Amino acid sequence: MPDTDRVYTSGSIKFADFISVFAGARIAGRSIETATVIQAAAAVAMTALVALVFLRRVPIAARNATLLACTPLAATVLMPSDQIIVLVAGARLLRDARRAPLGSVEVATLAAAYPLSMLAPLLSSVQPFPNYVALQLVFAAICDRRALIANTHRRED
Repeated sequence: MPDTDRVYTSGSIKFADFISVFAGARIAGRSIETATVIQAAAAVAMTALVALVFLRRVPIAARNATLLACTPLAATVLMPSDQIIVLVAGARLLRDARRAPLGSVEVATLAAAYPLSMLAPLLSSVQPFPNYVALQLVFAAICDRRALIANTHRRED
């Protein structure tokens, strides 16, 4: 831990190989300090979203999908191989879709999430934009929105 700054500034780490918010900020040219603040803000925001969903009476599938979709955004070090969590969150959304059908944007995001996460390192090495972070934010927003909608529908029942 004490040598983290030295390792990150040495140039020995290829941030395009990571798909975390921290790596996305570094890919976009932000300093280590700024990337750390952005990562911390993402972790706090994701924790708040998960807490919001878990404090409401939301179906378990929607709660789990939100937790699984928000977790990668809170993690500092995340590799493309860690994206199995996206598949599990997607499966939770599909399970919930039996009760509340998915919209076309939700279907497109689910279909694109895993393949794009695997391509993120290649795309980020070609273009200095945190492609996967943008996709993950959309995915987490969909999960959170569906959980809150599920809560609204449940109150009406």
